[in-house]
Amino acid sequence: MALADLQGRGLTDVAVTALCDTTEEAAQGIAQEAEERLGTRPVIYTDYHELLSRAEIEAVDICLPHGLHHGVAIDCMEAGRHVLCEWSSCSRSSGHRCSPVV
Repeated sequence: MALADLQGRGLTDVAVTALCDTTEEAAQGIAQEAEERLGTRPVIYTDYHELLSRAEIEAVDICLPHGLHHGVAIDCMEAGRHVLCEWSSCSRSSGHRCSPVV
């Protein structure tokens, strides 16, 4: 999780208010880590569409296998959220066309 990186950069005004994983058990573990590091426990979702329906969500960090980023990133941007997506939209070795995200 990027929490250690945020703390290392001195970003103390960042809050993880919600997180989503298709496996609730995995989400619980991440929520526990966030609570230990930041002092508050994020709300857990297993459907990212529900998470995006929360007006107070300003930004989304997409941490998915590469092949799943495109659709989720588009949904997040269409919902008006800032998106951090650490993935290349084009891979020569994959044989796929570049993904037009922006």
